[in-house]
Amino acid sequence: MRKGKRGCASFIQAQCSSSSDSSQVNLLLDKLLNPLKPIDDWDTIDWIKWLIAGGRTPSEFQVIVRRYDTATTCGLVWTANFVAYRCRTCGISPCMSLCSDCFQRGDHSGHDFNMFRSQAGGACDCGDSSVMKESGFCERHRPKPHIKKKVPPRSLLCIAEIAMPRLYLRLLQHLRQHSDLANGDDPLVPVAQADLMASLLHEYSSLGAAMRQVMTSTICNPQIYEELTEIPSEDDSDERLTFIKQTDQLYKKMLKNFPGPSAPEEYRDFPALSDKIYHRTFLEEFVFWTAKYEFPQKIVCWLLNMLPDPKYKSVARTSEGNDGFRAAYEISKIIAKARKPHNIGERVILPAVSAIISSVMKQNAIEITNSIPLSNSSVPRRIDEMVEDVEKQLIAHLQVKQFALQLDESTLRDNEALLLAYVRFNNEGPKEEMLFGRSLTTDTKGETIFNEVATYFKENNIPLKNIIACATDGAPSMTGRCKGFIAH
Repeated sequence: MRKGKRGCASFIQAQCSSSSDSSQVNLLLDKLLNPLKPIDDWDTIDWIKWLIAGGRTPSEFQVIVRRYDTATTCGLVWTANFVAYRCRTCGISPCMSLCSDCFQRGDHSGHDFNMFRSQAGGACDCGDSSVMKESGFCERHRPKPHIKKKVPPRSLLCIAEIAMPRLYLRLLQHLRQHSDLANGDDPLVPVAQADLMASLLHEYSSLGAAMRQVMTSTICNPQIYEELTEIPSEDDSDERLTFIKQTDQLYKKMLKNFPGPSAPEEYRDFPALSDKIYHRTFLEEFVFWTAKYEFPQKIVCWLLNMLPDPKYKSVARTSEGNDGFRAAYEISKIIAKARKPHNIGERVILPAVSAIISSVMKQNAIEITNSIPLSNSSVPRRIDEMVEDVEKQLIAHLQVKQFALQLDESTLRDNEALLLAYVRFNNEGPKEEMLFGRSLTTDTKGETIFNEVATYFKENNIPLKNIIACATDGAPSMTGRCKGFIAH
């Protein structure tokens, strides 16, 4: 950093251009984007601008990047009171809208159109054939298959590719850190503090298709999100690590307290309608915080500004890109059933899958395996999620079906008393499942066992009247005539 902003950026840009080693730029980003520093530090934002510019001035960099804007859609985002147009003759969607430039450049003579003042903001749909007819596109956004698209040199955006996910992470850390204020009287205080960072991201998203592609490729990437939000396994004495753990706990607390939708049974498999929220990408978590912080204008405009990118739009609309996650859950289930170490996924299974894809299927294995996150910490988390989901499905059956209950109380080697509960019920044939296993922390009396079972049933809204039979291990605490579990 002693070289100054421009000198340091030139040095790092030369390294990134000549090799794939990103250690130097990551070390600098660690210092600049330290979460213990205020997010609204102007000098930090200025450093980021010079760093991404790679030895040029930030304004020179922006001019060069715009030369590679090959976007076929407008995507101009506006806020309230912006004057826009709507053409019902050209529109496929009744909500289509056009900015004044695209409307004037298009041929709408004799069409049924109106000019309106936007009440809440919007975006220009010119060039989007899913929203309006191609005949209404302006001359700039009509399809031009005969024109060869200009591809920017790798050296131009190599630092931006590394820096973008780190900028996303820093903004998320700030939103997590102040999540308690999101439920308070003034949730806009932390949003105002993040204005410089949000403005920077909005500025980059306005540089055209080349920069948007860099931004969307990381904001929609599950593996990058998982790697950067993973809690490092280091000593708690590190102040930075303590901060990361605290913000992660605040984030999980906010997820837990967020009211889930009450969806019909047939729609509960959809992630957006699940009663428990899981975020798999930066985009998903940003959308969550956007709602929690009451839709801050700068962040909303930035997210909307990237809609002209086809991949971003498809991910925002559909569950595209979730195939890798489905595979990750399937592999985690196999690891759990085989009782193998959790790191076997990343150490053995992924290399084997990569070899099969490249050798047998003759496909590019890197892109496919990169979409299957199997780190040592993510595998146990997915196993826990699947266990929780299986338990929820079982509880849902027991809430409406009659069943038989079997209890077994045993003592482990360290004299810890363990109560195991099994259920048997009919669901397209007889089914037998383990319901729960709980430690008995006080004693193993019949009353204690009954209270443990009754508490579990009450917590999960399972009516005790649904029990039509009960079997035990025959111990006195279970079968005692006066004080046994059965007596209660």
